[in-house]
Amino acid sequence: MPANAGAAEPEADRELTITRSFDAPARLLFLAWSKPEHLKKWFGPVGYPVTMCEMDFRKGGQWRAAMTGPSGTQQTPFGGEERLNAIGHLVESPRKLSDFILPPR
Repeated sequence: MPANAGAAEPEADRELTITRSFDAPARLLFLAWSKPEHLKKWFGPVGYPVTMCEMDFRKGGQWRAAMTGPSGTQQTPFGGEERLNAIGHLVESPRKLSDFILPPR
């Protein structure tokens, strides 16, 4: 399939929303997403630990993270804008699937 196969479709027709429920208090889930020391413990696929993570929750703040593969090479950092619009309510900027694609093994 060509890389631009869906480019003619409206963006709303190409959106994917994933929802997951957790049996944990919202406060703990927020900390797991918002504190680099916690995010490094669970984010990313097995064998690709997060080795760089920065979080800035100020207005217009950015977050960046990078994973290191089994070869020891740190991947290109990814991230985006985030903001708190309420206590414990994190809003991320939209990202493209290509932001998450790992190199071939």
